[in-house]
Amino acid sequence: MHLINKTQSKEKMFQKPWLAYSLQAMKPVDREQNQWLIEKTTIIENQLKAAYDQLGFQTDFYIIGSVATNTHQVQPFKIDLLVLLKSDSKNETNDELSLLESLMKLYKSSLIVLPPQFPKASINDSQPLALEMSFNSWACTFCLYFGVWQPGKSTASGISSLSGEVKFLHLTQKELIEMDPFQGILKLNLKDQKVNQNAKPLIRMLKKLKHDSKLNIPLSGHEITSIVYSMDDYSLEKQDGQLLFLLLECSLFLKKLEDNLFLRRSLRSPDKLPLQCIHEELRVLTGIKLLKSELDKLIKHLVLEIDLYTNVNEMAVN
Repeated sequence: MHLINKTQSKEKMFQKPWLAYSLQAMKPVDREQNQWLIEKTTIIENQLKAAYDQLGFQTDFYIIGSVATNTHQVQPFKIDLLVLLKSDSKNETNDELSLLESLMKLYKSSLIVLPPQFPKASINDSQPLALEMSFNSWACTFCLYFGVWQPGKSTASGISSLSGEVKFLHLTQKELIEMDPFQGILKLNLKDQKVNQNAKPLIRMLKKLKHDSKLNIPLSGHEITSIVYSMDDYSLEKQDGQLLFLLLECSLFLKKLEDNLFLRRSLRSPDKLPLQCIHEELRVLTGIKLLKSELDKLIKHLVLEIDLYTNVNEMAVN
């Protein structure tokens, strides 16, 4: 294993721009930026809660997705915010239809409330699950997901109320789908621990490649997370600092996904959200091909800068 003397690390890193890019992409967002995100999210939550209270909706708010799992990239940030409608556990009429109607009412009310409440935000209602609010001045987008959890389904066994599945509103199909965002966060954390903390950095790397690519890679952050989550533990469990081995394993898995329709259909999401419908399979396949192309370009650059057994953790990044 090749080790770089710390006194030479700065000079070496300047000579290795692709390695510096890779290590920077895989680093988690720092505490100050995370604190800034939490502060902005709290502002949004307070304003939304006040508006919903006036409309008669009792709501709770939870950060889910990449910010909750620390797999988000630097600016522009995207914060997934679950608007959880409180249902009445004593009301036995909380059937599927009434829950759907309640969430549809909450969603439609949001379309009325958001523009005057956030005049500087751009509202996008074209996403199938989330209503997006973009703030250019903050360089971030809030994705509002509307869901409901029915008390009583899991509390009898002593499980926390937030450990049960949440029914999410599918905005375009006007139906409820089941997710488990809170267990999804736990499962991804456990996966990362099992594989020597390589899963989350790899997710951040792939998201960075998508963001910086000149190609239009039609994969969502959730789909990229699910791709890495579906890799077997052996492929991800590389020794500390063996960057090229990790990226090569990912490239091999993307190739398998590209060649095997049934493997693509078997992709697992940690939060149990269905990944794709039949009519979206071409989009997902195209995204996998383009993502692999970008990853392979990076690997070729890195091969010219380091070898397989270079311990990149010994090389500081400024």
